[in-house]
Amino acid sequence: MPITGSPTTAATTSSVDTPDISTTAVPDAVVGQQYHAALAANGGSGPYSWSLAGGVLPEGVTLDPKTGVLAGIPKVNGTSHPMITLTDSQGASSMFTTALAVQAAPKAALPLLMTGVRSITEGQYADYAVRDDGTALAWGNNTYGSLGNGTFSPTQVLSPTEIPGLNGVVSISTTTYGAQLALKADGTVWSWGTNAYGELGIGTTLPSSSPRQVTGLTGVRTLAVDRNSIFAVKSDGTVHAWGQNDLGQLGNATFISSSTPVQVAGLVGVKSIAPCGDGIFIAYKIDGTLWKWGGWSSGIDPLPAVAIPHISGVRTMVASRYAKTVYALKFDGTLWSAGSNSSGQRGYSGGSDNDPAFQHFAPIAGLSDIQSVSTIDGGSGSGTAFAVKKDGTAWAWGNNSFGVLGTGTTAARSSTPQPIPGLTDVQSISSNTFGRAIYALTVDGTVWGWGEGGVGEFGTGAVGTVTLPIRIPGLSNVVALLPGDESAYAIRADRSVWGWGVGVSKRLSDGTRGYSVPPLQLGSSNSFPAGVGTGLHPAGVALSPDGTAAYVANEGSNTLSVVDPENGTVRTTLPVGNSPRGVAISPDGAQAFVTNSGDNTVSVINTATGALAATIAVGSGWGASAVAFTPDGAKAYVTNAGEGTVAVIDVGSASVGAVIPVGVEPVAVSITPDGTQAIVTNFSDDTVSVIETATDRVVKTMPVSGGPRSVVVTPDGLNALVSCGGTNSISVVHLATTQVSTVQVGSRPAGVALTASGTRALVASTGSNELSVVDVASGRSLGTFPTGTSPSGVAVAPDGSTALVTNSGGETVSIVKLGPAMGVALPAAATVGVPYAYHFNAGITPPPAYSVSSGSLPAGLTLDSRTGTLSGKPTVAGTSTFSVTASTGTAPDATASALTITVVTASTVPSMTRGAWRDFNGDGISDLLFRYDDGTLAVLGGSTKGTSSSVSILSPGWARMNAVVFPGDFTGDAKTDILARDSTGALWLYPGKGDGPLLPRIKLGSGWNTMTAIVGVGDFKGHGRADVLARDTTGVLWLYPGNGKGGWLPRIRIGAGWNSMTALTSPRDFNGDGRSDLLARDTTGVLWLYPGNGKGGWLPRIRLGAGWNIMTAVFGAGDFNGDGKADVLARDKANTLWLYPGSGKGGWLPRVNLGKDYAPLM
Repeated sequence: MPITGSPTTAATTSSVDTPDISTTAVPDAVVGQQYHAALAANGGSGPYSWSLAGGVLPEGVTLDPKTGVLAGIPKVNGTSHPMITLTDSQGASSMFTTALAVQAAPKAALPLLMTGVRSITEGQYADYAVRDDGTALAWGNNTYGSLGNGTFSPTQVLSPTEIPGLNGVVSISTTTYGAQLALKADGTVWSWGTNAYGELGIGTTLPSSSPRQVTGLTGVRTLAVDRNSIFAVKSDGTVHAWGQNDLGQLGNATFISSSTPVQVAGLVGVKSIAPCGDGIFIAYKIDGTLWKWGGWSSGIDPLPAVAIPHISGVRTMVASRYAKTVYALKFDGTLWSAGSNSSGQRGYSGGSDNDPAFQHFAPIAGLSDIQSVSTIDGGSGSGTAFAVKKDGTAWAWGNNSFGVLGTGTTAARSSTPQPIPGLTDVQSISSNTFGRAIYALTVDGTVWGWGEGGVGEFGTGAVGTVTLPIRIPGLSNVVALLPGDESAYAIRADRSVWGWGVGVSKRLSDGTRGYSVPPLQLGSSNSFPAGVGTGLHPAGVALSPDGTAAYVANEGSNTLSVVDPENGTVRTTLPVGNSPRGVAISPDGAQAFVTNSGDNTVSVINTATGALAATIAVGSGWGASAVAFTPDGAKAYVTNAGEGTVAVIDVGSASVGAVIPVGVEPVAVSITPDGTQAIVTNFSDDTVSVIETATDRVVKTMPVSGGPRSVVVTPDGLNALVSCGGTNSISVVHLATTQVSTVQVGSRPAGVALTASGTRALVASTGSNELSVVDVASGRSLGTFPTGTSPSGVAVAPDGSTALVTNSGGETVSIVKLGPAMGVALPAAATVGVPYAYHFNAGITPPPAYSVSSGSLPAGLTLDSRTGTLSGKPTVAGTSTFSVTASTGTAPDATASALTITVVTASTVPSMTRGAWRDFNGDGISDLLFRYDDGTLAVLGGSTKGTSSSVSILSPGWARMNAVVFPGDFTGDAKTDILARDSTGALWLYPGKGDGPLLPRIKLGSGWNTMTAIVGVGDFKGHGRADVLARDTTGVLWLYPGNGKGGWLPRIRIGAGWNSMTALTSPRDFNGDGRSDLLARDTTGVLWLYPGNGKGGWLPRIRLGAGWNIMTAVFGAGDFNGDGKADVLARDKANTLWLYPGSGKGGWLPRVNLGKDYAPLM
């Protein structure tokens, strides 16, 4: 009978066989938002059925009669009191009445606050983002405490909000019913949310509204989730599982769920795992074999972990649990599959050929040279697979629901792999959660989509099935693609985050959900050192002897990246062996030796050609970890962690000589400078072995506690510095006496390196995402620099100015500027009584202290030690010579020497062609000019941060001007002037005052309406005066040399054919050679640099890049951000203004978004 008391009560009988509804309340819902609440039951005899016995459900919400799940999208706010009946297979039942409140949709707009994001995860009730600094954001519904904010309040948070107390996060995973698990860089796992099956791993089945540490679990490398079961792969290769166990998936030979982690029996050396359906899991081991466990069928006990026969040499493995198919990509580039063939997903026709035990792997015909494989694992798209070949082409086969194959056909399936038309240089292919929308990321950073596009999945507004790839508009330079349910997110190289689809709702003013078309920018930031995208899980790194190339071993991608450390770009990527970890460069720079831990080999790379010169086997199992050359380059010593040995390679013959037994799990080796000893760290028995290289035998074993990892020997050969992750310290081992002292550093130190002088050690701390700097002589920690996620390897430039750090938790290498470096373009002339300003920028974080280290400044000028700004009004004429030094205390100082400023009186100034180009307020920094609708000209002051400050009025009456030119100091009074052409063709000079409004204008001449472009280029002729370039209607470019007095010298014909250029501008000296340059955009959108030769002509032009035709204007900005280098401003079609900071070498630093509404900019 119905319950008439409390609206949230459950009715049961005293019979133990009567089913019982254990749910006591359901969460509130929100109008227009997806709702999901699972009712729980126990007792009685299954299977259960559920029904509505009385009352009503909110409009838009339904009850699933088989699962007891309340789901849907509520349409009207209010409170309902449904009465729900649970009936078991014997007809016994119980009833449950509850209040289900539907809240009105919020009216606030969705703030776009996500910055510096590295990944985004969509959960059952809320969404999550992990930022580069290891913090995590959450937004959405707080059902079961999903927001992790310490409350169970049924609220909705629209703004991405930081989860309190959660830091050091690498990734976030979610379960089917709403549990969240965060993997931290220190190897721990933290969880919150629902907990019906113990999936939080905290020893209870009670939910948690704030993150709690999973019990007894450390050293975790990756997480995998299947429904409500969680699996952790530890760094030691074991697998631990907890949560739901109805199919024996936990691997503990029971069907009992566990609220604490249990080890999956029989598994070691595991690299990754994947759910394959019906509770069966397959593990990919580091030795290239596959193992399976779990599963339930007709009461048979779950399978223990056993090896799958007849399959080896596997490089990577993926599975579709819904399609029940597994794909194994081998090192030879062939693709093999096992399991179901219900949709032809195994690449052949002829029936389903179900292989439920995954025992029969077979190659997929017609596919070779495969680089990567992916599959749809959800919804109606299951049973589809994609392969990307090494030539960049993409292939698809299997189920074709909603046109997901992308081959232009609506046929139900294809059992033969087909090329996807129109796609080239593909990096990866992925699908949204429902498996209906497919996305391809290409090498050039563009994104393409196909399949079902009913709610903006492709950012175009297209509705219906799209059977061929179409480009997602507005996206470029994308480095990561993160599809969700009916939405997708992209992270660009500048760390800006973009999204589109329903999940990126603009939250219309009435609270309804609309979808974004085209993709919407969600924010951009990157507070970390420059990150160079390499391969997955970069490990070891080594520099060439001259420091011009860095070699990075990508353990997760089986590749070696060759990086240009100066420009921060990847020159090339080379294939090597399985799971490369260590890399060393021969003393002559001719060869790179790469250790491959997965197959126990060393790849020998010819550094000149990039060719694989040899592959040397160094053991029979796995574990080749580190390699080091003797100073003469004759031998290379390789640690074999799996076998407890060190292999000695004769470099000349590329063969192994001696194999030396050492301690347990040797992971690193360093050679003394005189080449007489090899120092080896043994991680698992806390020892360091000393090998005599003349005899290749161990002569000494020293205890070093804390899990010794990396090692480096000081230049004097007296000490070895050993990183110890267990004690968060560096052990300084005196090799002669074996005495050990320690220096505390960051959490879980890994790689360690020395500067060339040996005075400072650099330590990568995996757990705290930082690079520590240690003074070797005093043992004192000098400070830290931030890195990316889980820094591992370290290499230092020969001059000690830069360190390269591999971030093993991601796919980047951080380029850390250890010390200041100043490129100075100091204005050499100043005027008594006229404001002077220059900003020294050492390009380092944290900022250094600036000081005058020799000589003296001109009277009236001062140097701000904190900001590096030299400013003031000179009071005395004369020449001053001085030096400025920037110092951080952690690296060699940077000094700009023999700087000279000549101060003159205004009447003796012949010309002023250097200094801030568009400086109208006298602060030494370029400004922006606007012309308002009424013709008023205003200046928006620049700042040393490359942003803008206050607005001031320069002059009225500019409505008739159709060209405005900035020549610099055109009149020779050391102040910035303006040239302007009116509608009649007259050219006017507006002399600047240097600190505010302009002086009365002067007419320079008529007939200038024959010129289609006029550009101020500074001193282009090399005569110390400001010049102008002008293009006539026939395309001829003319140089009008200034006379330094507000007029011209005879004009000079530069050349013809310039009407092919759609934009001309000059940033002044863009390549740092002291001469004025010109930038020109052609009709195809390519931007060209025409370097000036200082004599009124050009050096050979240089192509800067394509795609500039999306800009409606390009401006030469001079030094806009105060770093002493010429910059460029560009305005796009949305009137957004972008700053392209110059590198001082003819290139760019990452661009900066200065904001919108810059249409009036001149």
